Amino acid sequence: MTAGGAAGGSVVAVDAGTVGLFVAIGHVNRSTLSCDDGRTWVANQSDNDAIRCFTSAPDGGSSDCDHKYGSGRGIAWSAASGFVGNWGWGDPGVIRKSRDGVSWSVVDRGTNFASMVVGNDGTLFAASRSGKVSRNAGDTWTNAGTANLQANGQAVWNVRRGGFGGTGAGVFVVVADSNTAMVSTDAMMWRAPQTYPSTCGANIQWEGGVASGNGALVILGGDGVACRSTDNGVTWTAHQTGGSVDSRLVWTGTEFVTWGSVSNQRRIMRSTDGMAWTSTATALRRNGAPVAGNGPLIGAVARSPSGTFVAANGGWQTWYASQRFYRSADGITWDELPSTSFVGSHPIQHIVWGEGARSTACP
Repeated sequence: MTAGGAAGGSVVAVDAGTVGLFVAIGHVNRSTLSCDDGRTWVANQSDNDAIRCFTSAPDGGSSDCDHKYGSGRGIAWSAASGFVGNWGWGDPGVIRKSRDGVSWSVVDRGTNFASMVVGNDGTLFAASRSGKVSRNAGDTWTNAGTANLQANGQAVWNVRRGGFGGTGAGVFVVVADSNTAMVSTDAMMWRAPQTYPSTCGANIQWEGGVASGNGALVILGGDGVACRSTDNGVTWTAHQTGGSVDSRLVWTGTEFVTWGSVSNQRRIMRSTDGMAWTSTATALRRNGAPVAGNGPLIGAVARSPSGTFVAANGGWQTWYASQRFYRSADGITWDELPSTSFVGSHPIQHIVWGEGARSTACP
């Protein structure tokens, strides 16, 4: 590895021949990327840029982009596989992979998954009740074991999020409807937790998520309940963040962070252990000048190893002309990018950082 620059640098800790990339995915099979540390977003593409999600504009018969084959559901990166994403919910979906975030190849099709997850050994897991795994860098996929999720004696069909973490070799996690979860060391044999509070995993489809650090595995729901395990998912305890969650859960290397609201004020919420959470009011700058009032509503978000946070705005009907991208050195003060720095298009759902091959978009 070569040495990376500071948070303001353009290339972050990359091997020779690669460049540090933020890659974002969204609905209608959308993708876009940044190779200058979040300052601009390029190579925007989708199946149909003319579609307007959740409006009366034509999109093949339905305006509900959440439940179409192009619904953006997850993306992961590893050095072995590059970027691997999954799209589709309701209609048959696809898994695609890319080395540069620009050119994508379909490696599996026909199934829906809630998330894309990578384990410590490079195993890729497309999370669902009956997921799929790849042990050869995403080139081919085989059926994972079925997570026989049960709630009140009834089978739970919808897994809403997946994750990986814990201590030692770690475990894969699926979080489903009805406050239900299961864990597995290999994505084949699954087990239910011995204790799992009924408040865990609520509203987790688009907010919160699963992250791991400092020996703790954390499931964060959109209602602000953080559930923590230190024994690889055998037992869990529930803790309050102090507010509601609008964004995703990120592990920075020293702490868990997310963004949401406390008493209608937008704040960053942080914890080193997943139990005790503090919050700080966020702020917005536009053209370098502070904007009065609340900080930005953060949606999809990611962090580079150098410490730069990037995000797309959250909220409902905040796309196309209303879409915004942000950049921050600390997660507290956010700079809104000029409208010329990105294409306002379909909803962005997930962002990941990784090292990608150079391309014409990112030479």
